[in-house]
Amino acid sequence: MSADSRSPAHGWPVNSKAPCPSWTGHFDRPDLDVFVGNLPYYVNDQALFDMATEHGTALRVRIVCDRESGDSRGYGFVRAATPEDQRAIIAGLHNRMIGRRALHARPLSQGSNRRSGGIE
Repeated sequence: MSADSRSPAHGWPVNSKAPCPSWTGHFDRPDLDVFVGNLPYYVNDQALFDMATEHGTALRVRIVCDRESGDSRGYGFVRAATPEDQRAIIAGLHNRMIGRRALHARPLSQGSNRRSGGIE
């Protein structure tokens, strides 16, 4: 996936080597936030943003990274604009194949790890 000139709403720089910004915050909107798991390690914020916006309005995204290496941990979060957008993003991303991986998407309230960070 190539990044285009669009900038995700989060405003973080996007690059393929270190997709993870040094940012902390929390997902606190189970009615809007989406957990996306089983992401290939090369997927960065821009790619996740682009995939989510194919299905609904995404306000922010965050790929979770290892603190020491800065490498992706294979999951991230999307903040949808409305509950309807959340449902559409989940429907569009769940079981979507990226390479040989089927993505897992669900509302944040269904068992995701809140200590991993999130979106303010």
